[in-house]
This record gives sequence, structure tokens and C-alpha cells, in this order.
Amino acid sequence: MSDPAPADAVTALARLQALMAGGPMAEEAPELIRLADLASTVITDLELRAMLAESLIAALGVIRFAPLFGHDPEPGRKQAAAVLAAFAAAGNYPSVPST
Repeated sequence: MSDPAPADAVTALARLQALMAGGPMAEEAPELIRLADLASTVITDLELRAMLAESLIAALGVIRFAPLFGHDPEPGRKQAAAVLAAFAAAGNYPSVPST
């Protein structure tokens, strides 16, 4: 299987930014993991890529599931914003979308 095109990574990053910035998140965990993995594909340092993708998945999990347990998702949003900024800094994106 070939690597996704950089444009696919940019699209995934933009989608993640929109999800992170919005209200309650309805996307299921497999879709969040898929988007994080796809967005990370343009990061060439594989160790950094894995660390950032895992950090983003954890933050998105907080955003997605905290309200279900009566918790505030805001810490997850702040963490996701920081990780997405690290994605943009570390990745070779053809253009970095803004939210």
C-alpha cells in the first residue's frame, strides 16, 4: 500500500482542527485514529510521528468521551490544539490549514 498523498494529510489535519474546535464530538474512536494517522503521514521522523499521533489520539479521546462521564473536555481541546500545532511544525505539509 502506498503512502497517502500530502494533500490527504492536509485534509485530515484540517478535519481534526475543525473537530477539535467544535462542540461535542460525535466521531467514533476508529475515525479519530484514522484521521490522526493520516494527518501524521507527512512527518518524516517516525518516532516523532508516532509520539504526536498517540498524543493527539489521547487528547481527542478526552474531547470525545469526557462529556459522557460528566467531565469538562476543555483540557483535551487545549492539548489537541498544542499537538496539532506540533503536527504543523513537524510535518512537510504543502500548506497548513487554519481553523
